[in-house]
Amino acid sequence: MMTVDAIDRAFQRDCLEEAMMHFRQIRSEMDNAGPLSEHIAGQLLANGQPQAALDVLGEPDGFRPSFQIMAVLARAMEQTGDHAQAEKWTERLLELNPNHADGLDLSGVLAYRRGNRDQAETFFHRAIAADPGAHAAHAHLATLLWENGAQTDALEHFKQAFVIRPDHPAAAKDFHAALTACEVTDEACRIFADACRLYPQNRRLHYLLTDLLVRREQHAQALSVVEGMLARFGFEDGLLEASISIRDTTGPMNIAAANQEGSVSLCMIARNEEQYLAKCLHSLKPLVDEIILVDTGSTDATPKIAAVFGARVFDFKWCDDFAAARNYAIDQANGQWILVMDADEVISPRDYSAFRSVLHQDKSKATAFSVVTRNYTHQCNLIGWQANDGGYPQEEVGTGWTPSEKVRLFPNDHRLRFEYPVHEVVRPSLERHGFGVRPISVPVHHYGYLDGEKASAKGSAYYDIGIRKLQEMAHDPLALRELAVQAELLGHHQEAVNLWHKLLAIEPDNARAYINLSTAYGQLGNYRKARDAALKASELDNDLKEARFNAALAELYLGRAPEAAGLLKPLVLKHRRYYASEFMLGCARICCNQAPEGIAIISKLQSTPLWETIRISIDEIAEGLTKAGRDNDAEKIRSAADELGLPGTPFGHPPEPTPAASSATGS
Repeated sequence: MMTVDAIDRAFQRDCLEEAMMHFRQIRSEMDNAGPLSEHIAGQLLANGQPQAALDVLGEPDGFRPSFQIMAVLARAMEQTGDHAQAEKWTERLLELNPNHADGLDLSGVLAYRRGNRDQAETFFHRAIAADPGAHAAHAHLATLLWENGAQTDALEHFKQAFVIRPDHPAAAKDFHAALTACEVTDEACRIFADACRLYPQNRRLHYLLTDLLVRREQHAQALSVVEGMLARFGFEDGLLEASISIRDTTGPMNIAAANQEGSVSLCMIARNEEQYLAKCLHSLKPLVDEIILVDTGSTDATPKIAAVFGARVFDFKWCDDFAAARNYAIDQANGQWILVMDADEVISPRDYSAFRSVLHQDKSKATAFSVVTRNYTHQCNLIGWQANDGGYPQEEVGTGWTPSEKVRLFPNDHRLRFEYPVHEVVRPSLERHGFGVRPISVPVHHYGYLDGEKASAKGSAYYDIGIRKLQEMAHDPLALRELAVQAELLGHHQEAVNLWHKLLAIEPDNARAYINLSTAYGQLGNYRKARDAALKASELDNDLKEARFNAALAELYLGRAPEAAGLLKPLVLKHRRYYASEFMLGCARICCNQAPEGIAIISKLQSTPLWETIRISIDEIAEGLTKAGRDNDAEKIRSAADELGLPGTPFGHPPEPTPAASSATGS
């Protein structure tokens, strides 16, 4: 369910339409939306939308409003020019409480409107005396004092208004304007920095702080704020251009010859990665001493974003060879260590200490380090899938992740080079030259698979290069596996079957190859071969839960629901967080004419964070049963879906992803 925090975050980012959309959604789910409406009306008023605030509150005469609502009504009516109604609600407020700060402040505002400035000032002082935290009274008094030429006193009240309500747009704008008209001090910068820490989602505060820091010629600090903004809010053309001009005053990151010991060069290749790049660089910059970004033909803001973060950006003419691009990046590096990352990946701040300790503990130049990549996904039935467990609350997205491992950190040695034009790796050259490889417990968080459209486009590029790679490498198992996975992802199911068989001819005990072969057969509608391949995988590796899942799915389509349930029940008992198997067990029970039990199994999944993902599968199961000629079972599933109220979208057991792919794409 959407929360009030989501509304406030939208207001902080100046996304009023988004805030109102969230408000309407939450209000429709509440029995008593009065307090929420009051809160939203106050936010709208603060954001200069008095009529919208009145619309949210509705007709006020039919109920006994709270003090807060009366104050909002009076302020909104004053701002819309209905001074008579503003007077009415202000008087009513003060009748109930003669010392109410909002009422006194509003009386001052109305007196000011009538031209009685002395009376207005008196009311403002009375409001502040009644409540020193009355930010509006401080702001109004500051404006009056400023107009009277008392700038020093005015600045103090502008500051008080801002300190009390730094998230209030007018308070921030007025204090900033007063500072720039007088003098920007280090204290003022600290006050704005504190406000940014208090309201990290407030775009406006970060803009104003950046401006103050630039005015103080504190360019490094200004860049730090800008980098955080790009990572948090995304890029904007105006911000990007202004940021580059600031970066021009400091130059890119560099490693002095005297500081090479233990230094790290981040080496990346990228093309059109403006969506992810800022978050990536923001997460990695505290760990590295220089950033090398090789751009393979971006048409978006990728090079500019990299430049803002202090990267040295190099153009590289794409030649359908990821290894060549990687090696070109390494050639530019000056650090003792090379860290290889992609633009859609991050390292969590909670792992910074562990990362640094690796370099301090191991002084050997003959050691490289492998890292597990968490490939986040919206699916929950991929091979090796693990549910998010809250261990990385800021980084975890989707339903969970699948692991892949590769060397990420290695010495800057001219003999170490990436190999293979696609799914490039450095490990072969490490082995040839006697470098050991040790794993480190610092995961990389990878988000590329969450964008289905972009992943598909990359998959097509990898497929084309993979064909050439296989031609060059003959029957290399790695090349066969990679091309088979890409063929299946692109829907070339028969080709995938052929490739998996070629791989199994070389590696007959490869259980994962049998699982993927099972998937390809299932997509072709050959459920018997799909079942047999899955059972063979289970025979080779009894702990491979996905093998039993695929076998059960095939049995269901073969009209053998009891056998499917028999495969799934021990799977559910053994792997409690493998939610896809629970869903399938529910479907199998339904097809066994045990609808109440099956529906109960599926309903239990509502308490899991994966409910929205798991429930999408039911229509696809029904369609698969229809395709397999099991119309009766399909109707049972559809009837259960009606009872559960489950909409459906595609489900199945897709092939396992390849190890985290490169961010650069060739064209």
